[in-house]
Amino acid sequence: TIQIDENSDYGSTIDFKWTNLSKESRQLNSSVYIFNKVRIEASKKSGFLPDLSGKRQTIATDINGKQNWEDIKTFFNKPTHEGPYLQETNPQVTFAGFDSHYFLTAFIPQTKDNKVHQLVIDKTKEVHSSYNSCLFTIKNTIDQGIVSPGGTRTFKLKSWTGPKSQKLMTNFSPNLTEAIDLGWFSAICHVFFSALEFLYKFLGNWGLSIIAFTAILKILLYPLAKSSAVSMHRMKKHQPMLNSIKEKYKDNPQRQQQETMKFMREHKVNPFKGCLPMLPTIPIFIACWRTLQSSVELRQAPFGLWLHDLSAADPYYITPILGGALMLIQQKMTPTTGMDKTQANMMLIMPVMFTFVMLTMPSGVVLYSLTNTAITFLQQQWLNKKLDKATA
Repeated sequence: TIQIDENSDYGSTIDFKWTNLSKESRQLNSSVYIFNKVRIEASKKSGFLPDLSGKRQTIATDINGKQNWEDIKTFFNKPTHEGPYLQETNPQVTFAGFDSHYFLTAFIPQTKDNKVHQLVIDKTKEVHSSYNSCLFTIKNTIDQGIVSPGGTRTFKLKSWTGPKSQKLMTNFSPNLTEAIDLGWFSAICHVFFSALEFLYKFLGNWGLSIIAFTAILKILLYPLAKSSAVSMHRMKKHQPMLNSIKEKYKDNPQRQQQETMKFMREHKVNPFKGCLPMLPTIPIFIACWRTLQSSVELRQAPFGLWLHDLSAADPYYITPILGGALMLIQQKMTPTTGMDKTQANMMLIMPVMFTFVMLTMPSGVVLYSLTNTAITFLQQQWLNKKLDKATA
């Protein structure tokens, strides 16, 4: 008996019932299979950019509360003489299936003591094509013991075949949302997506929601930005004196260090105070990145103008180049207090490297990065003017 989930149309509950119609007791082992013919595109060996496609194909499992994503390519590349790959597990399986970044086909066992077999049945190279393919099978089995004549056994299973939507998956089976690979900061990612979804209800555009969300986040983190700017401004103010100490005791490194530390204590100057307030923003930035990269809601979602799909890269590279240029201007206008010329030049290389990475990223991620950089730049200019007037 198969019952389709009315709230999503992607989930289903399957109830199996066996009756022993023979006159002898029989051993019953029940199995459910998921078949998937996977096409694996060969990596690009040349071109303007490396192959950084987000279409990762994996076997996704949750066993004893531990999630794992294993690339299907690793199975395909195993030598043929090794035979079919078999992995049998006896612990509690929450889900197991095929993950293709935005979509998932998986079963969710509803009974304990399941065994999961991952089996490559066939590996082929398609003629006149850059694709390899393999017929992959995931089998869920359960030993239901001896069934006496006229006896029955039941077996219940849930399955999901569709987009990895947090809302739909949570309503169908709460643990299924763990199939969305959000990394170490998954708890923060879920909160961020809820905030984005809330903004989308009012704005009706995921791109505008990303911009609004980024702006709100920067406002909430403003105290940290201000603390960092004040510390850096103070360091800039006392830098000439620190340079004179460095020059005065250049032949005596130990005395130079002692006098520098003494000066810093007397004037309450610490170069690390400019960086420490910004450390909490790192996990927030990573969480935003992972949220936008993994949200199926951005797939084929238009923003406007030339950006017709926020899950695809900017076709004309306008937003990543604009973000890189703005980041470069910001780097040049940021005080390089305490840095030598080599370090300062290295900092200027970072925006160029960041731009190349952004060229192949989903435009939703790039839009977040561009908005974040623009607001950071404006905040920095405003704080610098305010601090300059305060010390004039």
